[in-house]
Amino acid sequence: MSFGYQVLGFGSGGTAPPYNVQYLVVAGGGGGYRNGAGGGGAGGMRFIASKTMEVNPGESYPVVVGAGGAAEVKGVTGSFNSIDGTGGGAGGGQHGNNGGNGGSFGGGSPGGQIGLGNEGSYTPSEGNNSGTGVAHPGHSGGGGGGHTNVGANSGGTTGAAGGQGTVNTIYDGSSITYAGGGGGGGRNGGGGAGGAGGGGAGSTGGGTGSAGQDGFGGGGGGGGENNPSGAGGDGIVILRRLTESSGTTSGTVTVDGADTVHKFSATGIYVG
Repeated sequence: MSFGYQVLGFGSGGTAPPYNVQYLVVAGGGGGYRNGAGGGGAGGMRFIASKTMEVNPGESYPVVVGAGGAAEVKGVTGSFNSIDGTGGGAGGGQHGNNGGNGGSFGGGSPGGQIGLGNEGSYTPSEGNNSGTGVAHPGHSGGGGGGHTNVGANSGGTTGAAGGQGTVNTIYDGSSITYAGGGGGGGRNGGGGAGGAGGGGAGSTGGGTGSAGQDGFGGGGGGGGENNPSGAGGDGIVILRRLTESSGTTSGTVTVDGADTVHKFSATGIYVG
């Protein structure tokens, strides 16, 4: 008696096996506050260092790219499948109004208190706390928290620097920094520098705080006297897989060696 064998695989009617992806999710950064106050916190940053998340060929996975918060507004949460990065907290305002909680905490206002980054309580942490501001006569804001470290405390009339973002090589192997906190504004003096990774600079005196950079989830800079603050930068989602694993063309596609990278700058669907 003879036996026949059928080999099932790609293109032959069989089911392709699951494969693994690496991911980076950066939420939208928080907006800074006006009139010599705090910088916005960076968007929460979630990532894995290797391809260990399993996906199924042909299955749809939702991708949400969190928008940066407008001035004085918290950033929007970003996600891939069930992995969320919390939007960055808005900077704190005058008269003791505290900065907002978020992936990273918004900068402390003059006379206000700092709060908590890592609002999602993730391990490892998605972000950090802010620095504190200085009340009258200095009247300057603390820096918004970044993914790597806390925002600086203001020590006088100059707004404090935002916390630093974190380097990641998922996109094309080069070192790119994401999720920096916004610098605090100085009502009567200089503005703080934005943290590396897209944080906006705080304003000097009567200037306007700069916006966090889109695609990096940076917090917006605090505004100067009688001037507005900067908006937070939009977030981003990046996925990396072995090219041989799938033929999907979801997102913006880049080939890097044996890998294919899918970048999402807007909300969409990743088809495995």
